[in-house]
Amino acid sequence: MADSFFYLQSEKTAKNSELITALEQYATTNKQQIYIVDRPLGDSKYQYEYEDALVILAPDHKLTFVNLTPGRGGFNDYVLDFIEDLGSISDKFRYKEAIGRPRAWSKELTHKTDTTEIETNNIEGFMRSIKLEEGVYKKRAELLISLLTGSINDIDKVKTEVPVTLLEKVKQKIILFDGEQTRFVYQEPPTKTITIQGLSGTGKTELLLHKLREIYVENTEAKVIITCHNKILAYNLRSRIPEFFNFMRVEEQIKWNERLWCVHAWGSRNDANSGAYRYICDFYDLPFLSYAPASHFDYVCKKALSELRAINNRPFAFDYMLIDESQDFPDSFFQLCKLVTRKNVYIAGDIFQSIFDDNITGEVTPDFLLRKCYRTDPKTLMFAHSLGMGLFENPKLRWLKDDEWELCGYILNKDTSGGEYELSREPLRRFEDLEQEGYSSIELVKTSHQLREDAEQKIIEIIKRIGYPEYLVDLWVSWGGNNSPLHRIPWLICHSGH
Repeated sequence: MADSFFYLQSEKTAKNSELITALEQYATTNKQQIYIVDRPLGDSKYQYEYEDALVILAPDHKLTFVNLTPGRGGFNDYVLDFIEDLGSISDKFRYKEAIGRPRAWSKELTHKTDTTEIETNNIEGFMRSIKLEEGVYKKRAELLISLLTGSINDIDKVKTEVPVTLLEKVKQKIILFDGEQTRFVYQEPPTKTITIQGLSGTGKTELLLHKLREIYVENTEAKVIITCHNKILAYNLRSRIPEFFNFMRVEEQIKWNERLWCVHAWGSRNDANSGAYRYICDFYDLPFLSYAPASHFDYVCKKALSELRAINNRPFAFDYMLIDESQDFPDSFFQLCKLVTRKNVYIAGDIFQSIFDDNITGEVTPDFLLRKCYRTDPKTLMFAHSLGMGLFENPKLRWLKDDEWELCGYILNKDTSGGEYELSREPLRRFEDLEQEGYSSIELVKTSHQLREDAEQKIIEIIKRIGYPEYLVDLWVSWGGNNSPLHRIPWLICHSGH
């Protein structure tokens, strides 16, 4: 099973295998995110003549350049060129205004070494030697790692100063791809169909957008379609793509309905570009079946499959296809997509959206399983699942099979003799600072059964304590005459900009 805490982009060789293995074991054991690269990810233009080097990237640590052949010339030039390119990427995404030019940060945030100076049997000592202590340096190093891994953050949102309040610490935390997410975006796919699954909030749609951008930039002649079952979601995706491309500084023009389609799955008779199935019918001159109670989507896909298989030497309608919310589709649609796509079909879904259905596992084992939900502290998510599934009740409302718990992102340890289960989730960097400072993501607050005002007052106190500006809370409470403050929670959220 691939580790979400470790990502290897550099090729494993006899020169580096011992070091890479030691770092991977350290990452897994200590739940420490580590990336090993030899060039910036996300753009094939970054190439270097010196090949006996790698770069170790880890949050809260210096960017460390390792010479795999001590004494060989060219390593220093490699480091200088790499830092120069990183400075160029920083300028491209407007990070330079926040962290400065390379000469301002390279001395404090980078480190050069070689394999003779690293004891692989004491990798903990090596990691301690490159650890950063000051908060401002840690944040700048994370910003540089985000640039190198393509996990670009909005610099206006994460800012550069070290936050003080609880709310700002969560909001300004720099989000980095974990190992599994990075592999999905950059790894060469081993098969034609690639499936990615995770709960809501694990970043599936965001990863599809990153994959779309990577495909569109690196394959300038490719025809790409991204689709989903729902019309509204398709419309939202189409609106997000130009914004995302602009944010990621994509220079290629979007050629809608020529190189790129973003449509829902079915489509309408009057517009060949209105849906994936509609376009396929037009491309191959197949009869198009409009929506009707008797013509459900599984039926029309199977019919199109049968007709396509009878066509000899058929061309491909698309080079790449990306499918979001795959749990809404029948298997026949995936077969149809595979048949009409030249290279790869990427399928992302959440098979647990209908968690109370009788059959939720399905037959497909995902190529990439996203275990981390970035919207919520793991303990909060576990508490919410426990309440919703009635795990505190006897008998329990919903209990999952072992493999279903794992597909939900849980780590399962069970005592077969006593019948006890221990469920846990991997920690999230977004909330790790709060745990270190003693904050709790869950707090049980007792209120009066008779006095509603007691509950309202305690909610207001909690909102103030987590960092909302006091004047906003007071304005929220006073706004609306005699209406209950509980009814104005959406107003507070909208008007505070969070």
